[in-house]
Amino acid sequence: MHQGGRPPQPAADSTEHAVESVTRSLRWLDRSDAGQDARALAACLKDVLLLVDPDNVLLQLSSGDGERGHWKSWIPEVSAYEPEPKATVKEPQESPAPAPTETPSATPAPIIPRRSEIRAVVWQRQASNGVTRWLLQPADVRLDASRLPPASNAPSLTIISTAASAAYAETLRSITAPAFRKHGPTLAGWGFRISSKALEDSLVCGKAQFPEAALAVLTASALNGNQTDAIVLGRFDEQGGFRQAPLMWDQLRALGKANRQRLILPTDTEELVLSWLAWEKPEFFIHYEVMLASNLDEACRFAAEQPDEPSAAALKAFEQFCTDAMGRNLRTFIALSKVKRGLGEIVRQLPHHLSAKALLLQANNKRPILLHRLALCSELRRITEPMEWITGLEDPLKIPADRPKIGDVHDECRRNLDALEPYVSKQDDALLSASRTLDALRALDRAIAIKSRDDLAERLPRIQKAKDEFTTAHRTLIKLMRSAEPEAFR
Repeated sequence: MHQGGRPPQPAADSTEHAVESVTRSLRWLDRSDAGQDARALAACLKDVLLLVDPDNVLLQLSSGDGERGHWKSWIPEVSAYEPEPKATVKEPQESPAPAPTETPSATPAPIIPRRSEIRAVVWQRQASNGVTRWLLQPADVRLDASRLPPASNAPSLTIISTAASAAYAETLRSITAPAFRKHGPTLAGWGFRISSKALEDSLVCGKAQFPEAALAVLTASALNGNQTDAIVLGRFDEQGGFRQAPLMWDQLRALGKANRQRLILPTDTEELVLSWLAWEKPEFFIHYEVMLASNLDEACRFAAEQPDEPSAAALKAFEQFCTDAMGRNLRTFIALSKVKRGLGEIVRQLPHHLSAKALLLQANNKRPILLHRLALCSELRRITEPMEWITGLEDPLKIPADRPKIGDVHDECRRNLDALEPYVSKQDDALLSASRTLDALRALDRAIAIKSRDDLAERLPRIQKAKDEFTTAHRTLIKLMRSAEPEAFR
């Protein structure tokens, strides 16, 4: 080196050069401060160097007997570094063309039930003492499905076929059309018929009809392959929202008693329906298992004969609650701590379950105490209906033989109004107007009944004045009730 020379270097492709290069790395990896992984790699490198340079005494001393590195868990087997055999390329052979397969439709064809039913509220004729009246009552509506002849591709829909239903059929077609559009080609070859004897009969009365929501749920459920088991009250708006229908309290009143019938109502009817609690009739929520829905999908879900998995547990728990409550005082039963916890759990699992929620409000003394305005006006219409014919009397002294006495009409109406007063604010304008109308009716009855020495010519002005005052009071009452629900007076 003093002479400017360098020691001989091993050739770059020689074993000595490779060993020297690895040894330099090994010195650093084998230091105590290099870390655990570095020292593990150093141990493996020593094993490799011993294979390459078995005469290296230093490596023999540091390695000891056998392998030093953790090969099995840290380094792949030697076979992993071997070159993969080349795949043999086979000459393509002609093969028969595969049989054509049918492309599945986007929407699988549902298993459509041949017959489905649902309950709605319709007008039904009742005759009493020769007088015909139209009253709201629940009725069944049916959807029958059948296969069409092979030549028929497009689905067909037949709607109740009486002459009176011809115009109404178009309304029903527009209501059921979305369900048919949704399934489209999957309904090819099917024919459907909506029928209801009660609905057919009701169409001749000329009154507003309310079964549209029930028919929409019935059709959508059937086309999805589901049976329904419920009463559906309400209407669907143009955006598909489920909304309160006209005369909703009248429809609820028309239901009567039932044995835990499922009742599907719009969410915006909650306050109105809770008037049954204000009216001290919590039993309604056991007779009817009330569920609230905001759209068609929810209404179909809750109206299904077989509930879906999320709802099944809560519905089963409420069924058990009704069984346990049978034959017991309802108010006492729901006051039990265990029962209240059970009702609370049903509401937690299924917030749409209004029956459980209402009974829990009753149990916790949080029920409403006043009737909803729509319920109040509906009850006032019912209470004051017997006096309507009196407003049309031209001569109060000439009462038809088939009519009751004015005094008897007053007594009946006053008795029913007094029974309603505890559930209404004393300052309610409709209640005060009804009371003033009855006072005017009493004054008319007394004016007619008083027989003095005055001749008839002198009595008539007093009678006519009393009649005019009654008519004015009655007109004011009608105006207040019409403002709450105009549909009731059409």
